[in-house]
Amino acid sequence: KEFFGVRRSDGSEGIVWQDEATRQVALTWFGPDWLSPHSIALESLGPDWKLVGAAGDGGVTGDVIYVLVGDEALWNASEWSKALVPTPAHVFRVGADGTTRRRVQLDTSGSGLNVHNGWYGSMAWDVLSDVFILFFARGRFTGHQSGIAVLYSATDLSVISNTGMTSGHSFANSVSLSTEPNGATFFGADMGDNFPRGLNVHRIERSERGSWSRSSRVIYRFKTQHCSVDTSEGPPPDGTCHDYEAWDVDPLNRSISTRNWTFYKYSNDNNLYTEMAHPGAIELPDGKLMVIFAGEQPALGITEYFANFGSWHNAPRNLGLVIVSANLNGTVYSDGPVETG
Repeated sequence: KEFFGVRRSDGSEGIVWQDEATRQVALTWFGPDWLSPHSIALESLGPDWKLVGAAGDGGVTGDVIYVLVGDEALWNASEWSKALVPTPAHVFRVGADGTTRRRVQLDTSGSGLNVHNGWYGSMAWDVLSDVFILFFARGRFTGHQSGIAVLYSATDLSVISNTGMTSGHSFANSVSLSTEPNGATFFGADMGDNFPRGLNVHRIERSERGSWSRSSRVIYRFKTQHCSVDTSEGPPPDGTCHDYEAWDVDPLNRSISTRNWTFYKYSNDNNLYTEMAHPGAIELPDGKLMVIFAGEQPALGITEYFANFGSWHNAPRNLGLVIVSANLNGTVYSDGPVETG
């Protein structure tokens, strides 16, 4: 996302955004007629810093919180790479007029946000609980890439709870504040290519004792490209798929194998063939969540497999909608045929 919506105490709408050329972060307020925008330059750290998320207090005061993370170019060109330390990140709280109220450097070590380079993020702010959440996809300092969801105090910007990895790899994400009367609940969504593979919805909530927890459920599993070898000329040679035979007593995927091509259960498909709505999980007024996405049919058959090997977009996409219980207990309320990616 490039723009993060906020609201001022007089009801005016605004956005937090970053100039792609200069990397200057700005807060733009729109007038009642939406024809007279006013932009304010916010504290920025230079051309090698990326805006990964921002959230407002819903118009209570018009305050805004945003996060900047050093990009990979900054890490590679600095002493940090030589010292093998993580890329830094900073969180800012500013007033509606852009005045910085507080700035804190976040813990990006392996036990913290674990950042090598920032990808993208989403944020939401619960004023009643004085808590904001950062839902963030990043390349990890300790290796690989995944999403993470962390809760912070909106007053001193300190960590309250790190709920850990959401999905890995994590592609696209959103998070929003629940309207449930007890408050202190957020709904998030992201898409993972392997751990787990699918559109993953999350409920992050605070218990009566004050501790935070996250529950997750895959709402839609997209199709998967499996490892294959040409067996028309005889036994498969040593190679990627053959090496994985040792992982399984019966490694073959017989349901899609043919006389000339052998498919394996193993897959490392990084493509998702799916697009997620924003927000990914839309709260309904009756204790339900609506999840909207665009997916592809048919599954990756033999013809499609060879014609579009490695392609992230193979067929026209259709809109999908699933309504589930907001407590993510597995109950599905939406009617219609069961579809698989």
